[in-house]
Amino acid sequence: MATHLKDYLRYGTLALPEQRQMDEVAAEILRLHDANGGATFSLFFGNQAGTRSYSVSTFPERSVTLPGKEIVPEQMEGFLMDNADLLTDPRCCVGTWYDEEADETYVDVSVLLTRKREAISFSKQYNQIGLFDLWRMEYIPTGGTGQMVDDILPEQLRLAPLERT
Repeated sequence: MATHLKDYLRYGTLALPEQRQMDEVAAEILRLHDANGGATFSLFFGNQAGTRSYSVSTFPERSVTLPGKEIVPEQMEGFLMDNADLLTDPRCCVGTWYDEEADETYVDVSVLLTRKREAISFSKQYNQIGLFDLWRMEYIPTGGTGQMVDDILPEQLRLAPLERT
């Protein structure tokens, strides 16, 4: 059984752990977000902080921006339900990020990548403000605005380049 997303992607024959319950996931994301000002959480593999990967939002049309730092449980549960179609793919995670300067919180569907160059390329392709290095726990600005771009791939094709190698 895969214990980390990296193992699952590397060895396609490994079974996935059981998907966590949405109410438990929502509570854990809120706890992590409150404690750290952000979180990257997989329904299969849990908290991704400390993993050798980069979190990139590749579904900007699914992003939610909230005023302030606080996310209430109903908001997170609604986000999880609205995005269950993507979040049941083990390559996708819920990402939260509090932008202190703007006093706004972003909630996204993010993908995890293991190569920095690829993560930066994806971040730029999807016009993201930045990405997050989960190993070093560092934000990496990539110069985007976070707004939708005109030539974005259809959602069902955005994970194709991330298939197992």
